[in-house]
Amino acid sequence: MQTDKDECQIETSKICGEHTSCHNTHGSFYCVCLEGYQASNSKKTFIPNDGTYCTEISCGIPPEIRHGYILGNYTTVLGSKVHYECEKGFYGEGGKISTCTKNEIWEPSTLNCKEISCGIPPEIRHGYILGNYTTVLGSKVHYECEKGFYGEGGNISTCTKNEIWEPSTLNCKAVDCGVPPFVPNAISAPLSKTTYGNEVFYICQSGYVVKSGSQAAVCNAKGQWEGADLVCKELDCGRPLWIPHAEMIWNNSTTLGSMVYYKCKEGFQFNGDRNFSLCTISQMWENITVECKGKYKFILFFLRFNALYFSFN
Repeated sequence: MQTDKDECQIETSKICGEHTSCHNTHGSFYCVCLEGYQASNSKKTFIPNDGTYCTEISCGIPPEIRHGYILGNYTTVLGSKVHYECEKGFYGEGGKISTCTKNEIWEPSTLNCKEISCGIPPEIRHGYILGNYTTVLGSKVHYECEKGFYGEGGNISTCTKNEIWEPSTLNCKAVDCGVPPFVPNAISAPLSKTTYGNEVFYICQSGYVVKSGSQAAVCNAKGQWEGADLVCKELDCGRPLWIPHAEMIWNNSTTLGSMVYYKCKEGFQFNGDRNFSLCTISQMWENITVECKGKYKFILFFLRFNALYFSFN
């Protein structure tokens, strides 16, 4: 009986080539590529007399990830792993690792890089955003206070990697004009607020009337009362009414409440309800129904017989 020859007893690399293992069979043998290598004829086993050899498995350049990159160095042989990270301004969902398989294909990473967006910036009471803005990572919005308000604190808000706007510390406070200005001979109506846009109204004191200017002042954006230019002049009724055949007893005062008395001249008698008049708020002397009538009424009847007939009443 013929004994089978074990060809694999010879050094494997000499029989099958590099990166191989030799397997003996009855009357023959075959070669297998070691792990991490594959036969050039793409078969699992081969006999080297046909020129087949083992080459290292390589997956080549790893696939790109949109808005992502490979972290650090890498190899492309079987079992190699690459680690992906998302670019700045993006965040990842899914697996970050891709592995080189025996099929010379990178097992795809499931990483999906999404752009960071903080959405609409928060509102600030009595404030607004200055100009245009974006909502991606690092975006900044600049706040300003509305007209009539002034700001305290920081006026910038930044979009963070957590997709949250870093809050601005701006606090918009209403401009306050303080106590309304003094207007001579006038009084101001009660006022609950002295902040921007509020109005104060003035009226002239008793005995005074408006000469010029506005009776209202408004608190402006600069913190000043605007329009407080009212001028009140003392009320003046002018010279009292003249009544025929009467004398005025009067101190020449023509202001509110001044009084003038009337006295009938000699030969006349008073007829009316009262003999005085007051200067009123309407800048006029009171109307009075008074007259001074003659005590004697001379009536010429006729001339007869060289005699003049007349009568006295």
